[in-house]
Amino acid sequence: MMPVNPENLQEIIDRIRKRYGEDEIRYADGYPEINRIPTGSLELDLATGGGIPLGRWCHFYGPLSSAKTLTAWNIIAEAQKMGLECAYYNIEKQFDPVWVKARGIDLSKLHLVDGTTIESVGDKLEALLGGIHVHVLDSLPFAISIDELAGETKDWLPGIQARAWGKVFRRANNFLDDKENLIILINQTRSVFGKFGGAEEPTSGRAVGYISSLDLQFRRSYWLFKDANGILQAEGTNVDTITGDKEPEGIEFQVRVAKSRVGRPDGTARMRLDFETGQFDHLWELTKAATYYGLAERNGSWYTVGEHRVQGEKKLRELISDNIDIQETIKNAILNGHSIKESK
Repeated sequence: MMPVNPENLQEIIDRIRKRYGEDEIRYADGYPEINRIPTGSLELDLATGGGIPLGRWCHFYGPLSSAKTLTAWNIIAEAQKMGLECAYYNIEKQFDPVWVKARGIDLSKLHLVDGTTIESVGDKLEALLGGIHVHVLDSLPFAISIDELAGETKDWLPGIQARAWGKVFRRANNFLDDKENLIILINQTRSVFGKFGGAEEPTSGRAVGYISSLDLQFRRSYWLFKDANGILQAEGTNVDTITGDKEPEGIEFQVRVAKSRVGRPDGTARMRLDFETGQFDHLWELTKAATYYGLAERNGSWYTVGEHRVQGEKKLRELISDNIDIQETIKNAILNGHSIKESK
C-alpha cells in the first residue's frame, strides 16, 4: 500500500500530464462556466437555469404532440442567432422545409442529416461533433439497429434497440467537446403495462437517462385558438367547415425539469406557442408573471401597475405590450427568480 504524501503531488501530476495531456488534471476553479442557448421562453430559461447548456447531452421526452420538436426548433433558431452551426438528424423522415423556415430558421445554414439505422446515426454524429455545435436527433424510437434489419421480425430480442443506442452514447461521449457541443435527444413515452395509474416511461433504454445532463419532460395542456383580437386562448371560433372541428392555432404545454446536473432540478415552466409565427407568446408569459411576481396588484378584475390602473387581462396585456420599461422589469424578475416586491 502506498502512503499518501502531498509533497509528491506535483511530481505525480507532471507525470500524468506528460502521459495524457496538460488539461487532464487541473484545479476546478480553472474550469470555464457553462455557456447556454436561450430557449425562446423566459419561463423555460428560468426553469433550466438560464437556457440549454452547451457541452452537454439533453433529453426531451413526452407523449405525442407535446411540443418537443417545436421547442427544439426554437433552440436551433436561437443558436443560429449566436452564430452556432446546427444539425438536424431527420430520423423520422418528416422534415418539412416550409414549416421549419416559418419557425425563423435559416435553412441555408441548417445541416440536414439523414439516416435511420442507429449505427449510421452514431457514426455521423461522432464525425460531425468536430465541426457542428448543436445536434438534434429526432427521434430515438424511430431508429432501427442493424441487427434488426439483418434478421426477421420473429428473431428480434428484447432491448436490442436500447443496447444499440447505449453503445452510440458511450462512443459519441468521447468525441463531445464539454464546452462547445450540444446534443438534444428527442424521445417519446410509452405506457408501462402492469403499473397502475397510467404510468409512462421514455423509450430507447435507460442509457439515455444516464448520459443526459438535463431531462425535460413535456406534456400538452391545451390546444389554443385565436380570439377576435388575435390572442391565443383555450377557446376560439376558428371552425373547420368540413368536419366542424376547431383548428388549433397554438399549443399550451408544460415542461418539467425531471433531472438536471447543470442547475436546480424539479423546475417547471408553462408556455404558449403560436403555430403561425413559431414563437412563444411572450406577452402571455409577461402578463402571467406580472401578477405572480407582484408587479401587477390585482383587485377583482382590476390591475394596478405603478401609476397605471386597467381592467381585465386584455388591458393588462396591452399595457405591458406598450411599455418597454414594464417588460424589462418583469423579465428581470423572472430571470432573477424572486419577487419584485421583495427586491424593492
